[in-house]
Amino acid sequence: MIVEIADELFASEHADDALLLWILRQGMQGRFAVKTRPAFRLNADRPANRWIERQSENAAETARKGFIRGVAWKSRAWPAGRAEPHVVLEVREQPSWPRSFDDGPARLALNTDAEDLLNRPLALKLENEIGDWHFLKKVVPPLWHKRWRQAEKRRWLEQEQGGGVSEIRRVLEQAVAGDVCRRLRTWVMFDNDGTEPGAISDEAERTRATCERIGVPFHMLERRMNENYLPERAMRAWAGEVVATAKRTSNKPKLHADAATLDKKIDEYWALAAEDRHVTSLKGHDKTAKKFDLPPLAAIWGGDDAITERELIDDGWGSERDALFLSLFASL
Repeated sequence: MIVEIADELFASEHADDALLLWILRQGMQGRFAVKTRPAFRLNADRPANRWIERQSENAAETARKGFIRGVAWKSRAWPAGRAEPHVVLEVREQPSWPRSFDDGPARLALNTDAEDLLNRPLALKLENEIGDWHFLKKVVPPLWHKRWRQAEKRRWLEQEQGGGVSEIRRVLEQAVAGDVCRRLRTWVMFDNDGTEPGAISDEAERTRATCERIGVPFHMLERRMNENYLPERAMRAWAGEVVATAKRTSNKPKLHADAATLDKKIDEYWALAAEDRHVTSLKGHDKTAKKFDLPPLAAIWGGDDAITERELIDDGWGSERDALFLSLFASL
């Protein structure tokens, strides 16, 4: 998130040194992109520079690093032209909260409103709190590994159970839309639930429209569900474990046949063209695994399987991965 600090807040009569230093420390650590307008420059004769000169040596160094990192931040346009989350801190009597992406940045005084907003972790609203969280952790691109670990360690992120795409939309409309701080500190990910190439479900489309209307950052998966991003090797290993468990633990022909059918369906899935695989439901396979007390297919994301970066790249979704994590981390 971009945090822009107006020049007048560095004047002695308006400066809250402790809060300004906290914001700049977050900027130095990479949580926010702290900016001024015009852009901060070392050794310039501007209010921010004069404010820095009044600080202790350690505080001044923190402030400089926070500003320099903000200057280096490269803002990027998101899909559909959505702007990066942006807050302007300035001298004002009342806050100005945006109602949607089109209303521009939130404009706040340097007071408890700003402190409450900026101190909140980014709530990741996911359809399945455990499964989708593990999915995100497993597929973080190498470029973002350090930032993800830092965000987890410093608790800049928190998980929120969505309960399915319909429930996500209901919560957004009934609870998040009217709470501006919550709206600005929420990020949503949901399946597209499409049943044919290029299509998305009506409910996913309604949820996307709700996010855009109320200004909540989001990523809608381009494939039907997160299981459709599993590499072939990992999925076949999971099916193989079901077959091996059936042979090892059961003498019932019906269970052996169920396991063999599951293995065949996985073969058929990987024989499909990629665009057809990506919209094929895999949920039914979990019922067979459950008969042997084995975890569902999506549990691979949180398991010990060492899915490699090469497998993820070969699966051909690099551009979507980049967009997903750009959206997430720009929202911090």
